[in-house]
Amino acid sequence: MARVVFTEPAEYDLLDIEYYIFVDLCNPQEAQRISDGILGVVDKLAELAALLF
Repeated sequence: MARVVFTEPAEYDLLDIEYYIFVDLCNPQEAQRISDGILGVVDKLAELAALLF
């Protein structure tokens, strides 16, 4: 399987998204759902890349 490597800025961006939803929008469940969704799509992209290369 292909491996996905997050750059440091990308990691911080994801944390910023989670923080904004969790704190500013007061919605911890959605913060987790969105974060899990993003990471899930990244995993699917890695699987697709493994099939193509």
